[in-house]
Amino acid sequence: MSAALEATGESPGENRLVASECVTAMAYLPPQPERVDRSCPEQVPPKFWSLFWSGSSAKDPRLPEDAFFVAGTLLDDPDPVAQTWAMRCLPTEALRRCRAMRGYDAGEIAVRIDMTWVDDIR
Repeated sequence: MSAALEATGESPGENRLVASECVTAMAYLPPQPERVDRSCPEQVPPKFWSLFWSGSSAKDPRLPEDAFFVAGTLLDDPDPVAQTWAMRCLPTEALRRCRAMRGYDAGEIAVRIDMTWVDDIR
């Protein structure tokens, strides 16, 4: 028996069982997503226009210039598709500004915004 196994009190058979369970678990994991294209579009997609109700047309904001306004609007909405689009397509700086604001500084939305930065590092 190896020194490592003696130190943990495990037998070689237990190690194989754990390794086998890990391989089985990994077989059920979804594949890693491909690198997300972080280029910012020029306009909010029409399917999200109904979320903009502040008196201006949703086709008016220009991206990336108005990305902070668009991010705040889409992240405020409970629609997970709109939130995901904002986090994938809007500039990281706009998301960071939102993250520093009240309402985005804790909870699930904060974690999701933070995860966009992890994607940028990859």
